[in-house]
Amino acid sequence: MKQTVRESKTSAGVKTIWQDMRFALRMLLKSAGFTAVIVVTLALGIGANTAIFSLVNAVLLQSIPVARPEQLVVLQWSAHTWPNTSGMYNSSDCWREPNTGSVSGCYLSFPMFAEIRDRRDLFASATAFAGPTSLDVAGNGQASIAAGELVSGSYFETLGVRSAMGRTLITADDQTGAAPVAVLDYAYWQSAFGGNPDVVGRAIRLNNVLFTIVGVADQAFTRLTPQSSVNLYVPLTQGVVGESLCTADTG
Repeated sequence: MKQTVRESKTSAGVKTIWQDMRFALRMLLKSAGFTAVIVVTLALGIGANTAIFSLVNAVLLQSIPVARPEQLVVLQWSAHTWPNTSGMYNSSDCWREPNTGSVSGCYLSFPMFAEIRDRRDLFASATAFAGPTSLDVAGNGQASIAAGELVSGSYFETLGVRSAMGRTLITADDQTGAAPVAVLDYAYWQSAFGGNPDVVGRAIRLNNVLFTIVGVADQAFTRLTPQSSVNLYVPLTQGVVGESLCTADTG
């Protein structure tokens, strides 16, 4: 009867678990080598699963941090043979080579992008970007290398991405002869500029060309493609505009 009353108490379960844990700990301490192998195996297993889930979460589960991700499409071309062009390159996140022997890609020539951009009967808006590319950054203390992306003036407007400070790039920034300007990624602004609110209007040199920082992108905008990390954005006309990746908002 005493045992029955003891087991009916709320604390009985907790006491039993504590006793089991103490017994398990004593058994593990008796076999230190075996215990070490178990701990290392569990650590490797947990670490590997965490890394795999992080990759799957970033690539497959998380939505693109833009205003209307379900309305974005990536335009691709396909051909039976390689196009007769110089300097053709492609992006790994949209490259496909079907088993049929044909070739395809998502890098379009700038004239093709301009044609698509002007077809408002097909798309509400269109934007192009190329990169990321390594840029030599100077003007903020010690020179460093940053990942820059060349984007058209409609990039942030099409994606519905606002600025955390200052402004984003606009169509006027992407016109021939426009003053070189740049928009910082939020995380890069925090790490490279210490989150200084006076960064807007500051001049920096990118590949020895003077640019003016006009704003910082919204903190929520961390990526457009899963494997790409961008530190700053500059107008497409400030770089070589031979081929550019084109995305369009069908909304």
